[in-house]
Amino acid sequence: MALAKHFVTNVVRHACVVSPTASVTLAVEGAGNLVLAVADAHPFKPKLLMAAHDFGGRGLHLVNALVHEAGGRAEVVPDAATGKRALSVSAAWKPAPVSVVV
Repeated sequence: MALAKHFVTNVVRHACVVSPTASVTLAVEGAGNLVLAVADAHPFKPKLLMAAHDFGGRGLHLVNALVHEAGGRAEVVPDAATGKRALSVSAAWKPAPVSVVV
């Protein structure tokens, strides 16, 4: 949930003037990969900056580091709904066992 909050906050801070709406998708795909994608209609692809600046610039570095540590991947992919792009992260999902008491 922290990554979803971070992604949506970035849309509000950096893309809302050009893209007043965004979509959030959370799904389990393939052989148990949890996928989180946040899409907006901003025309520019986010850049992985080499250094932080006054307006930010650390977000994609932090996301890449966290996702890589979890054995996953982060990428900017085309988004069919907006015709623009989405930031998508995926990692193996191992659901915790659930005990049901009757």
